[in-house]
Amino acid sequence: MHILIVDDEVIPLMHLQEAFQKEGFDVTTAVDAPSALQAIQGSHFDACLLDLNLPGMNGIELAKAILALMPKAYLIAVTGYPDRFEFQDCLNAGFKGYFAKPLHAHVLIDTIRQIPTDNMVP
Repeated sequence: MHILIVDDEVIPLMHLQEAFQKEGFDVTTAVDAPSALQAIQGSHFDACLLDLNLPGMNGIELAKAILALMPKAYLIAVTGYPDRFEFQDCLNAGFKGYFAKPLHAHVLIDTIRQIPTDNMVP
């Protein structure tokens, strides 16, 4: 599976990348929305983990931009500020999951392994 992880906090981003790679995932990372959108050009991701509190374009705005490019994208919101980003707003933006930090990588890995196969690249 190919996943995109977007987080402006480099240490948590590296920890998630390492955990997913150890489980056999192909991982692309980005530290901001422009980098994430550039990574999506010409690529397919089975899932995208998006931090909601990004500089400039926040994760909800990024989700809408990703869905405009990849309508079947499986998006998961991750935030250290659950009081700032409402769960319902995330669902309305197209997210399929919502997790508050701190979190354990195995929870996200288990969630991504349960993605319906119609989202996967054949």
